[in-house]
Amino acid sequence: MVPCAPLDSTEMTVHQSQLFSAENMSRKAGGQTRKQPKSLEILSPSSPNESLLTIQEIPLPQLRKLAEEGCLYAILDACDQPLIPPKMQDLGETKALSLFKGSAQEDYWAIAPYLARVDVLLLRWLYEHLWEQSWGIFVLSKANLEELHQHFRKYLVVKLPEGKNWFFRFYDPNILAMFLPTCGQQQLTSFCGPVRAFAVCTDIAGTVRLFQNPSTVGPAQSGILERQIKLEQYDALAQASLNHFVEKLTVHLKYHFPDQCRALGRTRLEAMIHYGIRNAATYNIQSETAVSQYLWLMFVAGQHFDQDPRMHWAKEILLNRDHDPEIRLGLIADRIEFQRSLPNFNE
Repeated sequence: MVPCAPLDSTEMTVHQSQLFSAENMSRKAGGQTRKQPKSLEILSPSSPNESLLTIQEIPLPQLRKLAEEGCLYAILDACDQPLIPPKMQDLGETKALSLFKGSAQEDYWAIAPYLARVDVLLLRWLYEHLWEQSWGIFVLSKANLEELHQHFRKYLVVKLPEGKNWFFRFYDPNILAMFLPTCGQQQLTSFCGPVRAFAVCTDIAGTVRLFQNPSTVGPAQSGILERQIKLEQYDALAQASLNHFVEKLTVHLKYHFPDQCRALGRTRLEAMIHYGIRNAATYNIQSETAVSQYLWLMFVAGQHFDQDPRMHWAKEILLNRDHDPEIRLGLIADRIEFQRSLPNFNE
């Protein structure tokens, strides 16, 4: 879901916020359906206390040294980050590649994930423009750009226990940090492949958290073609994604409705956001963009605007499934603005 200025313009249900998108996203990510990437098998997860990873925090100068040695890459998530696509275009295909291919690359270039080789100049650009935002992840590897591109594209799609294919946004730093510690050894070796370590920015300026697989690094395993993600991992990651989306919505609403949010306080504000998410779902409003629009209407017209007898027309619009959610919500917003322009609207 996404605030009015979309946090994520792909169509994802709230429970898959920044984690998985509907099955048709496999076509968006891979171009033609017959060319979609193979899915990832998630084997029995380790508990967080039994993580097979070495986790440590390293400062920016150490990251700079890795960039100078030519073994630092990044996967940059263009969703909600308009600076990324033009920067990747400036770098050129010898230094940056979209993980989307074919028609998906043409249609979704503005929200695509990009794999880029990070030199000192790009590292400085990331630090100056994106460091404190959820822009993506760092990758440490001695493989070349093409090898890593081929490896990561295989993990854009995962198969859920019920057999559905879902788009996996592993390059979201919050998702990656939640996912890696749950991996078993075989799964970790397969997912890491030629990657020696992943890193995500922390809340401490100029510091990244490094997730390193201490086992031998080698090519990804390719023995199983049809693979599944375990339900335990899906539930944990989905909850983490939902929490992250609620946090982003909180920031967005505080910016646009500061007085109302201040009066509510954090606890009541988060409760209101969760209520809005649940209530929007009853009208089949589940994409990030649409849910954030629904929250906007709640702040403008009242938390229970859909039950307000004076706005009976709003519920009629919400129940009209002939239009997409964004269109329905837009019609309501337009009518509210029109009525507010009339004399004595609030009397």
